[in-house]
Amino acid sequence: MMAPSGRASTSTRARARAAAASAAAAAAASTRADQGGQHPLVLSEAVLWAVAVAPLLLWWAAVLAGAAHHPAGLDCGHECALRLGKPQGGHALEWWDRGVVRPAGPLLPFAVLALRAAALAAASLLGSGSSSSSSSSSSSSSSSSPSSSPSTAVALGTLTLECAVLYAGVAAGRVLAYLAHAGALKKGWLRGHVVSDHLFLAASMLACLQAEAACALSDLRRARAARRALREPLRQKAEQKGAGGGGEGGEAAGAPPPAALLLPLAREVLLALVLLGALALYALTAGDMYFTARYYHVPRETLATAAAVFLIFQAPILAWLSARRVRLPAGSAATAAVAAAAVGAAAAVGASRAMAGRRRA
Repeated sequence: MMAPSGRASTSTRARARAAAASAAAAAAASTRADQGGQHPLVLSEAVLWAVAVAPLLLWWAAVLAGAAHHPAGLDCGHECALRLGKPQGGHALEWWDRGVVRPAGPLLPFAVLALRAAALAAASLLGSGSSSSSSSSSSSSSSSSPSSSPSTAVALGTLTLECAVLYAGVAAGRVLAYLAHAGALKKGWLRGHVVSDHLFLAASMLACLQAEAACALSDLRRARAARRALREPLRQKAEQKGAGGGGEGGEAAGAPPPAALLLPLAREVLLALVLLGALALYALTAGDMYFTARYYHVPRETLATAAAVFLIFQAPILAWLSARRVRLPAGSAATAAVAAAAVGAAAAVGASRAMAGRRRA
């Protein structure tokens, strides 16, 4: 009667070891840095496509709905659009446009990046302090933690330094495009506005926020993998006790105290808040651009701006994210990708219909 039980216990331990190896492999892949101290994007292909498609659907739905609801039509010029379309008393997101996008729009991606780096740095500093205080009782716990050194706090962030350079390049490119467009208008090379500077500003900012959301999601995945790898010795310890190996001799070597899991969990929560913040900024700005496209620019300017920004900023940034991604098996992430894209599309369509119903009312 003991043989089946022994085989079951052996198979349980084998599955636990396989899960631990899988979690450790994911953590190792996610914490592996290249020669510049950067860490690649740790997302499956399906999740990367979801991060790429869902925000773009929201952006395109906002600007296309704004162009479709424009009261002046295609035959009205820029000044005519301002005269005929400007709403009385401003629109619903006027506070966001005047209070955030206009004065500090280009700084928003840098702010989210700074919060992401600060969250990782704080977790690393606290983790190094707790590891040094408990080094006498468990030296292996401090050596196995992926965030045990404060000097690697910023480097632990996904593409942190590269993102800072990228966002600065996008901001500089937007300024150069604005100066080129304004200079062409001043010299008479253009008969009228070809693109909208405000839409161009917002779209370039949203491209950076989209990249920041992908990097925050990658950091969140790495933090979860690290916490699971840290939690695995506790699981093995419980299984050994359940198999009759209780006592000091039955404890798994290097098992951290349960309280040691609170810091990795707090890091996950902070990164989740950063991710939600980036998505909220994206949604608010996309909604603001609906009103901008509807009231302040004719449809041809809106469509030309959306196409130009996609070719200049959005498509290259998505290609860069794909090139910096670690190739991971998709697994069940395809379902999550389809669900995310469907939610984004449904939200965009619902917002468009709500705006149309409000206009008819």
